[in-house]
Amino acid sequence: SLCIDEGKSIARRPMSADLKAEREEFVLRAQLALGQYDRVINEAESPNSSVAIRALGLHAKYLATANDVDARQSVIETIQGFLNDPDASNSSSLQLTACNIFLTHGEMMKEALQCVHLGMTMEHLAVCLQIYIKIDRLDLAENNLMLMKQADEDSTLAQL
Repeated sequence: SLCIDEGKSIARRPMSADLKAEREEFVLRAQLALGQYDRVINEAESPNSSVAIRALGLHAKYLATANDVDARQSVIETIQGFLNDPDASNSSSLQLTACNIFLTHGEMMKEALQCVHLGMTMEHLAVCLQIYIKIDRLDLAENNLMLMKQADEDSTLAQL
């Protein structure tokens, strides 16, 4: 809730389009974490939504349809379509959201790793590290941890 309030309070400040999009993504991710799936879905269905926001909407649909296998499979197929689009696939937010959907799905560890293994943000590296630990590849996990520490030794993610 604090993240959402902060996101709303800085919405009135002048900022670049990139920062505005990033702020909106963080607010939607916070709403997703709070289980406010309908809000995220409604925002993602706006005609001028970015691919990252549409991906967050798909994640919300996936989480909201816990007992509907067909709806979840449809979300998986749509997100894979986004990842196959050369214009959209470079979005780090899309990559992270797709990775989280694949991890939640449970049987798509390889696809999840493909989304983030080339990413250079701390969040990409942290999720990649988590996947390496899950698949019992501690050697690769240690290498990823070293990359994180080289990028920012004082980062909270690197310290965890």
